[in-house]
Amino acid sequence: MNNDNVTDQSTSLSSLRMMIFPIFPKELPKFLPMAGLIFFTIFSFTMLRNMKDVLMLSAPGVKAASLPYIKFCIVFPTSIVFSLIYIKLKNYLEFEKAYYAIMGFFISFFIVFNYLLYPNAELIHPSAESIVALQNQIPVLSNFIGLLGVWSFTMYYVISELWGTYSLSVLFWQFANDNVSTEESKRFYPLFILVGNIALLILSFILDYISKNYTSSAAVDPVNNTVIFAGICMLVLFRYTNQYILSDPQYQPTSKKVKKKKAKLSMYDSLVQLSQSRYVLYIAVLVLSYGIMINIFETVWKEQVRVFFTVDGVVDKSAMLGFMSKYTFYTGVFTIVLNFLSKDTVRLFGWLAGAVFTPIICTGASLIFLIYSINASIFQPSLAALGLGAWFAVYFGMGGVILTKSSKYAFFDPTKEMSFIPISSDLRTSGKAAVDGVGARLGKSGGGLIQIAVGTIVTMFTGSPVDALQIAPYMLIVLAIMGFAWLSSAFNLNVLYQKAVAEEATSNG
Repeated sequence: MNNDNVTDQSTSLSSLRMMIFPIFPKELPKFLPMAGLIFFTIFSFTMLRNMKDVLMLSAPGVKAASLPYIKFCIVFPTSIVFSLIYIKLKNYLEFEKAYYAIMGFFISFFIVFNYLLYPNAELIHPSAESIVALQNQIPVLSNFIGLLGVWSFTMYYVISELWGTYSLSVLFWQFANDNVSTEESKRFYPLFILVGNIALLILSFILDYISKNYTSSAAVDPVNNTVIFAGICMLVLFRYTNQYILSDPQYQPTSKKVKKKKAKLSMYDSLVQLSQSRYVLYIAVLVLSYGIMINIFETVWKEQVRVFFTVDGVVDKSAMLGFMSKYTFYTGVFTIVLNFLSKDTVRLFGWLAGAVFTPIICTGASLIFLIYSINASIFQPSLAALGLGAWFAVYFGMGGVILTKSSKYAFFDPTKEMSFIPISSDLRTSGKAAVDGVGARLGKSGGGLIQIAVGTIVTMFTGSPVDALQIAPYMLIVLAIMGFAWLSSAFNLNVLYQKAVAEEATSNG
């Protein structure tokens, strides 16, 4: 769309309209289908994020301690292979066809799973008794054996993880970046994020409805039918936008965002970069700490959830889905609220106030939660007298995870990106590559590796399989260390950041 037209139209819109819905009438045919696309994208991957946990935690022989194994031993290598396939695919197909190919693959898998694999799970999986027997024979591999015993559910978990990564982070945002101009992005992108949070709120009500009408003996899973429907809607909206909107020259951006080629460093080069710059090292510690802490926090919390919804040795999937609907609803609400609050926090109270918000929430909530989990027998009688009992671990943990993730999006991510602005262009480029190479990469897998290593050592000494709650005392130490590292790095980085901002202001006159 011509930028001159946009400028002319802006004079006819009130300030209130620009704040609430800054989309001009002529832009609606382009904005609405793209907003619909991100709505169904976030709707579907959040639905899968909830369902994959419910499916795995209710499977025989699987506990929350199995999740680090699936993430590190299966999801991580599979994502590398899938990335290589995607790169090859882009070399042979234009982006539109690549989108159809990837999303078509995902939708096809869930159709096969829901109508072939899931109804025949008892036939294609070994019996629960044989899985448990093998776990007792080889306790050190107990958690991994549990995953292999329900191999189709494990595949479901892996494909769900890939759907989340590729449908949103790779495909949607590449599509948006290629077809939304710099001027449009300032108005479109915040609304895209808002639409995504609205999708969470609507999804929570759908999950609640499904949970109240859920039947474990049903031939197909209604959750997967919903995901398949959302995926088809994504394909329809994508095709409509390409064929009927973007084919019109007036909706092609006249000035696209200049995209710099992202620097990539090997793990060794990243470590060298970190050793040469304390500034970048502190940023990497922030990212690493978040990744490790939320991974451990979520694993122990999910074990509490699994235990809470287990009745006579069987997980109540309907009740767990209902619980996840609440989790999804409050995640959407708090993300919207904290995004609103974060806008003025840094401006009024400074960079440090925004930077320490997330580590304070995460460290405080996770330490309290693990202390309770370790000493539940001591605390539960007092809580039971208040009518709380086991309820506390599940719902306090949920609140801590929600606030940590919401504050991460609202406070942590913006202040982290702000910290790169005042440093030199060369250091900014190499620094971001180093942070991605060490902080982000190790943060995602570090928490899982720590839990796997500790669980293996404890199992070797005790001779019996362990779950997330049994290694919680050791995880408490890890969380305390990482929380201290996160906060101290934020304070140290603030000193260097303020100095860099002052130097930048001086150099600019």
